[in-house]
Amino acid sequence: MIANAFKLQNTYYSVEHVKPLRVCQDCGITANSEDQLEFFKKSSQSKYGRTTICKECWCIRNKKYYQKNKKRLLKKQKAYAKKNEERVKATGKKRRFLAHGGWSRFLFGGKVDWAWRDEENDILGKHYQQCKDKEITKADLLELLPDRTWFAITSQVRKIGLSRKLPHGVLRKCRKCGLEARTIKELAPFLVNLNYKHGYDNLCRKCVNKYNRNRRTGKPFHYVWLTKKSECKRKNVVFDLEDGYLKTLWEKHDGLCKLSNLPMFLPYSGNDWDLIGSLDRINPDAGYTKGNVRWVLNCVNTFKARQNDEFVIMVARAIADNNPFTP
Repeated sequence: MIANAFKLQNTYYSVEHVKPLRVCQDCGITANSEDQLEFFKKSSQSKYGRTTICKECWCIRNKKYYQKNKKRLLKKQKAYAKKNEERVKATGKKRRFLAHGGWSRFLFGGKVDWAWRDEENDILGKHYQQCKDKEITKADLLELLPDRTWFAITSQVRKIGLSRKLPHGVLRKCRKCGLEARTIKELAPFLVNLNYKHGYDNLCRKCVNKYNRNRRTGKPFHYVWLTKKSECKRKNVVFDLEDGYLKTLWEKHDGLCKLSNLPMFLPYSGNDWDLIGSLDRINPDAGYTKGNVRWVLNCVNTFKARQNDEFVIMVARAIADNNPFTP
């Protein structure tokens, strides 16, 4: 029924050629607006806070999985109850360990409702900040909510937004510049992080890029070394340079280009790209090893490409002879 209603709504959006926010892997229904995301299963680790499976298809998957693995799931439930007999008696909830996976409704019959009541949410809203400020202990909060575990409490805190202290209607707020996102589309400037709610970090891309630039400026040789190391690992190229070798090589030539003898700027300094130092291989067919690397200008390294020094000097002389330059 949900799928049919959804397909009727999609006829309007298909005309407008709107790129869907979510598409179900099984039935193919799409979510083209924030309201239509309610038809998809929630997931704090997925983009927009929803998985790529609608709720109807998710229930069908669960039923098929249970019918196929009914004996194994029952055996697992009995083994857990036997191993944790004291804990099960103390809590009085034999199905809690399976409730998170969604199989308890099939194992024990009927629908198991673990939804938070309004009274519990009120208690959580009043006393969670006190627990965070250490005015009351963790045990005191568990006594006020006897039917909940600490894992359930922290999960509910993230869902209702107590841990974020955001104004009403704000999905994300950058903790550096204060940029706010009130709709799904306004989340685009934020950094993607599936560990956060709605699938976005609490830092925008501009602040993250600024932080990375400042961090690399302080240790330029270290980050050049890290970049080349990961690049060689990805391309299967020999790399045996040490962390401090690049700095020693730079100081040995006083920051001058090995080929042109022109002064160079430090990497990640924010100066003109052509005048920044670049790590070059003397023999392009060999790897990044001691004795085979040197510092040259970026423009020189780009001009050299995968050629040897003799070819570069020959072309440079031909250009100089054909185009006389008077400074």
